[in-house]
Amino acid sequence: MGIALVFAPGVFGVQIKETVADIFHLAGSLIVVTSVFCMGEPLRRGRYFNVLLGLIVAVAPWFLSNSPISLSITGVILGLAVAALSFR
Repeated sequence: MGIALVFAPGVFGVQIKETVADIFHLAGSLIVVTSVFCMGEPLRRGRYFNVLLGLIVAVAPWFLSNSPISLSITGVILGLAVAALSFR
């Protein structure tokens, strides 16, 4: 899902320099990195950071005036899925 967040702005035609694209790129990359780090048993609790990232992705496009509705809906779906799958 993190990789899908990185590619979502390009799929929906959002310009690279827009804030919503930056949020999706950064959060998607951090979700992938956090997920890989938290596969090990000592860092298992770090997966709750993905809950925060998922909620940011779900909420942020609605507060930015220049984000298209299709990207906002995609952010909600992927963000809530990341947050929900971060729990056991």
